[in-house]
Amino acid sequence: MKIASETTPNSRVVLNIEVDQDTVDRGLHRAYQRLANRLRIPGFRPGKAPRAVVERHVGRAALMQEAVDLLLPDVFRRAVEETGIKPVAQPHFDLVQLEPLTLKATVDVEPTVALGDYRSVRVERPTVEVSEADVDAAVADLRQQHATYAPVERPVEVGDVAMIDARLAAGERSLFDRRDVEYRVDPAAEQPLPGFAVQLVGMSAGASREFDLDVPADDERSDLAGQTVRCAVTVREVKEVQLPPLEDGLAALHGDGELTTLAELRAHLAQSIRAQREREAAEQYEETAVARAVEQARVEVPESLVERDVDRMLERLAARFSGQPLARQQFAQTLQQRGEELRAQLRPDAERTLTTELVLDSVATAEGLEVTADEIAAEIERIAQSADEQGDQIREVASRPSAQESIGRALRRRKARQRLVEIAGGAPALAATMLVAAEATGEGRE
Repeated sequence: MKIASETTPNSRVVLNIEVDQDTVDRGLHRAYQRLANRLRIPGFRPGKAPRAVVERHVGRAALMQEAVDLLLPDVFRRAVEETGIKPVAQPHFDLVQLEPLTLKATVDVEPTVALGDYRSVRVERPTVEVSEADVDAAVADLRQQHATYAPVERPVEVGDVAMIDARLAAGERSLFDRRDVEYRVDPAAEQPLPGFAVQLVGMSAGASREFDLDVPADDERSDLAGQTVRCAVTVREVKEVQLPPLEDGLAALHGDGELTTLAELRAHLAQSIRAQREREAAEQYEETAVARAVEQARVEVPESLVERDVDRMLERLAARFSGQPLARQQFAQTLQQRGEELRAQLRPDAERTLTTELVLDSVATAEGLEVTADEIAAEIERIAQSADEQGDQIREVASRPSAQESIGRALRRRKARQRLVEIAGGAPALAATMLVAAEATGEGRE
């Protein structure tokens, strides 16, 4: 078998394969046997018609096509073994000619990653600060969380909670019709529609009002874009917010009762804010370190992998609507009407994710990072314990080789991320560190 290999952009390889005559003859014999068993030829029992009769019955071209279909898997397998390529998707075949049988196989292959000088990347760590104003805001949020609402005999004001009956309609289409709805009057609220809350300000209990709200024509979030919505509202009751007093008693409302004074509460909130910001800063630092390493690399992501990941992203979007038949139906309609547009919107994220994963895999290899069976087992147990009642089910699924391989790959990439964080902070290369350690213990001496 003669094979000519050509590498094209986006990690795609074209194989021109001239199949040897012995292989073709075996394929023709298998094709004859299959057709002889399948065809009903007058004068012959199934499978008993001679090859020449079968060929006259179906034609030489049909027999040859059947042989090609039978030969493709084995021919491609042999071509992969001889060329050493690593396919990541199913190949596409073209028949170049029949005599001699020549095929063209186009297939996406595992991409080669040129890492670049990722060890030169340095990232300055951000400074985390917590001001008195930050603590004041946290105290204000805490008071809002423990607020109560008391009926008042006055018109609605911003910040109140109004008990309302509401009907919304776009033309003949009813959008909303409910009674006794508790509605927080916030001018910035976009539910049920922007501008709805403002219309309630000044209304008293027992008052009714009808008004129109225009939905902007360019509002992509709503299927009401460009339409006018008629709103009918009756206010049943007005309640004002009553915040707990700013005194030591507020501390008892937070945590498990270990705080007793306002000063202790403020110190605790400041510590919580700092811890949260330090976590966020660490996450951002990691993302920046990884992004800078990715910028150093050159990767040609195969088109088939991008399309596969876009498919998975769409599946995850659809899964969000499980148990919501109407929402799932609307999503299906959106896919049918704007499927290509939606896929185009998702492609950049898919390409970015794939590129990052490929770079992390290459960094792990370059840095000699591996994952042990014990580490995989520990990760499975951590996930299972966090799942409570579904823990046993997770352990069963995770015992499968494919699941363990996936978990191991994720752990290895996590190690690569941590290594890039260390490098960005100025840590020496692992190889140099290991050499110094070996020399210090005498292991590096002859």
